[in-house]
Amino acid sequence: MIQLYFITMVTLIISVMVFLADYYGWKYIILLKTRNYVESKSIITLIFIMLVTVVIILNIFFPIPPGPILLGEFFVLLSLTIFLIYLIIMLNNHKSKKNDSQDEESKKKSSGDMMDKTHSLIETHKRNIGFFISLVILLHLLFPQGVLL
Repeated sequence: MIQLYFITMVTLIISVMVFLADYYGWKYIILLKTRNYVESKSIITLIFIMLVTVVIILNIFFPIPPGPILLGEFFVLLSLTIFLIYLIIMLNNHKSKKNDSQDEESKKKSSGDMMDKTHSLIETHKRNIGFFISLVILLHLLFPQGVLL
């Protein structure tokens, strides 16, 4: 399905733009604009979460033809899953900003320790994640029917 391939590539390119915006946004303004668009409103972030979830599910069950079902697009699925986790964390941050009236103790309990650790891990390795996804895009463009295991 060429349509799924195209949507996957566009989603991966958007994720690279979001992850590399902190490091190269001063040089390429389009990176900052893309990240701000994705993270600006919770409804837009929710739409991207739904889009990435659908793309992940479709890539699991309908990979590019030579790839086996469930593992045919492993690195692509890994990249999309990292982007999905990042988007969920951003949506959680939007919701926590709206609920600033809670005291700190109840906010700390409701947000969860695992979510904070995951957020800090992704934030510290944003540039590396961006380059990893760029490599996956490059390999996926050069060898679209190659199995990326």
